[in-house]
Amino acid sequence: MSLPQHIDADVKCPYYVSDDTVHEVVCEGIIQESYARMRFKNKNNFKKQFTRVCCDHYQECEYRYVLERYKYNQDPNA
Repeated sequence: MSLPQHIDADVKCPYYVSDDTVHEVVCEGIIQESYARMRFKNKNNFKKQFTRVCCDHYQECEYRYVLERYKYNQDPNA
């Protein structure tokens, strides 16, 4: 059974940049004018992370915590 395709409008995370719909999510990088890529071993793991975190609960993303804490000097728990 194949998983349904998504559209970028589904994404709620403000740090999301793009994805390849198979293995990789690209986010804003921690250094100015850079990107961070998260690669997953398989499409199922990618889809779980993408739909649960990028589209629904981005506040739970560990990488969001790093960006807010170290790039933007914000308290990510506030």
